[in-house]
Amino acid sequence: MKNILGFTSKNILITLLVLFVGIIIDTSLGGIFFSTAGVTAMSVPFINLNKTSGCNMAGVASIVYIIDINDIESFPSIAAPTTTASVVTYVGDFTLKANKYWTTLYSTKEMGQLTAAIEGATDGKFFRHKATAFHPRTTAEALGMSAILKDRDCVVIIKEFSAGGQMRVVGSVDIPATISGSEDSGKAFGDTKGITFEIESAGCRPPMIYSGAIVTDTTVLYAPYRMAIDATTIDYSLGKRFVVGANTGAKTISAFNNMVNGDVARVEFDSSSAQSVAFTGAFSGTALLNAAGEWFEVTKTGATTYVITDGFFS
Repeated sequence: MKNILGFTSKNILITLLVLFVGIIIDTSLGGIFFSTAGVTAMSVPFINLNKTSGCNMAGVASIVYIIDINDIESFPSIAAPTTTASVVTYVGDFTLKANKYWTTLYSTKEMGQLTAAIEGATDGKFFRHKATAFHPRTTAEALGMSAILKDRDCVVIIKEFSAGGQMRVVGSVDIPATISGSEDSGKAFGDTKGITFEIESAGCRPPMIYSGAIVTDTTVLYAPYRMAIDATTIDYSLGKRFVVGANTGAKTISAFNNMVNGDVARVEFDSSSAQSVAFTGAFSGTALLNAAGEWFEVTKTGATTYVITDGFFS
């Protein structure tokens, strides 16, 4: 029996059965056809985007922060989207694995850029994240970084000049950033010479806004390595900043292992330390730490020579 549209009951039954089976198969494949990703954000109300005063200077800052995604313990969270800003804002900090830090890349001013263009077919649109940084050198170190980065999955943080200097994140847990470095020696003496690093990722949102900590190995913000109880040696491979442990008596550091010439190790005493620790450096006198806030730095200057180069100690 046909209805007014010309379909028989049998046709309708078969169509419904095929649709039901299709949904079951799609669910087992992770929802690749009927995915609801991003539906939550659709409930966020529109807001008025009015003209605002203040600086709207273009460009990005000269320092770019890079880390291998395998060195990240956890990403900051994304709050439930209740406002337009919350859709694109990270909450909290990146938690890094022990003794892992963000690496800095210097980029010539007005040579860096961040873009996020929408691509994809109808009902499948996404943001293609792209950034560039230009390093004005072709040193062995810069070329080596170019060679290393091409094979790494990374996360990159870039600072905008305007909008309060907000930090933007390229790369996510699911889609890490890829980085390709292209060298150009230039032709004329006045040409630009260096390496252009191209950074790329993608996502359902623009590069996220981040206001948390950025821990580098050149700041004192990174987590120190607490020495074992009664330790008398320091292993530089564990970090660059060491805090005295809960010693049972006064100790003297007898060796710094795994250091090369020019390496600097910082030793500190804090409120959790107990009993003093001392170091006698070659031709440098003795540093003694026995109160919270005291510290000294030791630099390796020769095969067996370690000199106290800075500090605040007894």
